[in-house]
Amino acid sequence: MTEATFTDEVVAEALDRRGVQHVLHFTTNHGLLGIVASKAIKPRASLEEDTYLEHLFVPNAAFRRDPAWAGHVSLSVSRINTEFFRISQGWHAADDLWWCVISLDASVLTHTGVVFCTVNNIWPSAFRGSGAQGLEAMFSDLVIGRYGEQVTRGHQMPAAWPTSVQAEVLYPGEIPTSYVRRVYVVDRIHGAAGEAQVAAMNHPELEFVVDGAVFEKGVPEHDA
Repeated sequence: MTEATFTDEVVAEALDRRGVQHVLHFTTNHGLLGIVASKAIKPRASLEEDTYLEHLFVPNAAFRRDPAWAGHVSLSVSRINTEFFRISQGWHAADDLWWCVISLDASVLTHTGVVFCTVNNIWPSAFRGSGAQGLEAMFSDLVIGRYGEQVTRGHQMPAAWPTSVQAEVLYPGEIPTSYVRRVYVVDRIHGAAGEAQVAAMNHPELEFVVDGAVFEKGVPEHDA
């Protein structure tokens, strides 16, 4: 597994200036098990090809509507995509699983090949860019959403929040779990189950934090 190490200092400065503390990725307990088993958050293309992980793989969506980007991991900056999260919950309402939100070190956004999207990547209106210019585009005063909808940035919106809740970051390849800062769960039962998965896979300890707000509002209440 090759770990990206290049740091774009201009992007790092922009993240610091905006006070970005969270880079988030939501998944199920099955996804979490696959992550600790392989010590990496893998893109969908890799999961579908891995003969071991394919037995654990439970996708958030039935199929990926942007297949050209299946080799990238989808991430959110500061708040999860609550709209897609609700849809994913609905798709798996009858399944015996639970959800968690993984918080990654913001430095992953400074790595080579990271692509920033102003809105959901599947929408024709999505503007994609790299580097500081691509990052800052996510925080524009106005972005164009689905069906030409104009999404404006409110005066009270925190500087660390992208303008659209569906803005996303596309990370090329896999992200080593050395970048995981903590895992948010809805209650202590899920936290204990997650800790058991980590121990069973002989993975270094991860911090599990009970934080219901991130599942309801998209934003963690418990910071570093």
